Amino acid sequence: MTERAKDGLNTAGNEGNAAANKPKAKADGAFHFLVRGSLARFASAWSVAESVQRLQQAQHNPPPSRFRNVRVDGAVWAEQVRLPRVVQWRRYAMQPVFTGAGGTEAGHAVLAGRFAPRGAVQLFCALWFGFLLFFMALGVQAILTHGWAVWWTVGMGVLLFGAGWGFIAAGRRAGQADIDALSALIEGALRAPKAEHGPP
Repeated sequence: MTERAKDGLNTAGNEGNAAANKPKAKADGAFHFLVRGSLARFASAWSVAESVQRLQQAQHNPPPSRFRNVRVDGAVWAEQVRLPRVVQWRRYAMQPVFTGAGGTEAGHAVLAGRFAPRGAVQLFCALWFGFLLFFMALGVQAILTHGWAVWWTVGMGVLLFGAGWGFIAAGRRAGQADIDALSALIEGALRAPKAEHGPP
């Protein structure tokens, strides 16, 4: 049996697991999204080399999906896949980027990775919250030393911490549309055409 025929016979099983391969982004909170991202795994009906080629083509000619005008940028290689969604007049700090790599599981190609904010945004948020925690610790020490006259130091820290957390939560909710659109593009590129499916 040829390799193409094997791919065709295994396509139904790959597509049957499509729901399991979608990123469980909706179950992840803002903290997980910021720290480790929303994990994702996509099974492919093609070899690793063919999967890379199809993803590269999808960058310029996205496959049909329920999302309109899905454009992506970035780089696609077997060792690393990095796909940010490009939407004209719509950019925000917490916009998720898919980062992953191709591999094989049980003889089939798999693209595994995560949807997460850019590294610079994660670093900024880490420094922001780290500074606020340090600031609030100093405020608590000041209260213990000078009394409640300096309570505002802790109050300001809590207020800024809450504002930062609200910013992340809002970005997480806004990023769901980009995660869904990128997932649809990746799945469409890695799915075999119906004409190449094996016999029913």
